[in-house]
Amino acid sequence: SLGWTEIAAFVVEADALQAELLEVDENLMRRELSALDRAVFLAKRKALYEALNHTAKRGGSRAKGQSGKLATLIGGASFRAETARRLGLDESTISRAVRRAALAEDRALHHAIAAHPIADSGAELDKLLALEPARRMQVVGLLTRAEGPARNVSAALAE
Repeated sequence: SLGWTEIAAFVVEADALQAELLEVDENLMRRELSALDRAVFLAKRKALYEALNHTAKRGGSRAKGQSGKLATLIGGASFRAETARRLGLDESTISRAVRRAALAEDRALHHAIAAHPIADSGAELDKLLALEPARRMQVVGLLTRAEGPARNVSAALAE
């Protein structure tokens, strides 16, 4: 529609897992993501990375007698180290974000908070994550009620 005869492109040969990892990386690097969405993408990246790099899993390959440190030395950088390097973040930030992805495992909870302002706050997500699952849903109910919603997790807990 623009009348172009050529476009710049990167052609990459990849299997299904590699292609999915590239897609996740693209989303992590180029999109404005909420803290919750970033956590979900990082957890997905971790699963894909570890599927592609078996020695990068914590503890390395026990069957081969490799510790995590040895696996890293022979070429399999840990998920945290590799992801931190790629995204320009520190490893603890990556770890915290991956833990937050547990909130998305409960689809009802994920749906309820995805558009709520706490989805943009790692600290609020951490407070919610620290609660028992049943208590989380009570708090989310207070955060998302139609009339006079609680402004954050602490306010909901105070109620």
